[in-house]
Amino acid sequence: MKRSSARSLMVVVVAAVWTLAGCVRGSGHAATSYKIESQRIEQLVATYRFQLNDRDAVRAAHDLREHGDRLYRAGNYRAAHRQYREAYPYLPEAYSYVMASDATLRSILEANAPNTADPAACVRAMQFSKDLATELSQVYSTGLAVARSTNDTRFMSSSIYARARATESCLQELAIDYEAQGDRCVGVGGLKACLGDPLL
Repeated sequence: MKRSSARSLMVVVVAAVWTLAGCVRGSGHAATSYKIESQRIEQLVATYRFQLNDRDAVRAAHDLREHGDRLYRAGNYRAAHRQYREAYPYLPEAYSYVMASDATLRSILEANAPNTADPAACVRAMQFSKDLATELSQVYSTGLAVARSTNDTRFMSSSIYARARATESCLQELAIDYEAQGDRCVGVGGLKACLGDPLL
């Protein structure tokens, strides 16, 4: 498929969208700072509505999402995350954000606990709470907010959206709990419980 038009348009908006998408993350935020900024959501929604007018951009995003879905179903979460993330500049829609974040968290879970039954598998609580809070504010919660702001009824009526809302709440509580435990090495069972079974 030809993507020349979408790629040309992407040059104009990519820097702003990648910044909004949180692909460059800061490290100075407290773990509980997972609230999202309304101005940031407004900018993403404006970009989303603008990109909807470009058929090549929409198709490119669709192809990347489908590829991401195939990789996700195969359990290749790291690669799936990259595909969802690459869809942002073409069309910053809710589905791509939620799936990218879910895939990221599952890849983190796998990296820290190849065998979750291993009692020695753990993460540093304070650092992970910061990483988790950043992931929530920059990606996961952003996706849910974009869905509401764009009135994405198709996505909001899906089981993925319903599960994502419950997972968001669970992850917020987990971030607070991990923060309270300081620099202790804690198990990853909480993260596994919040994520549950794969979304696809």
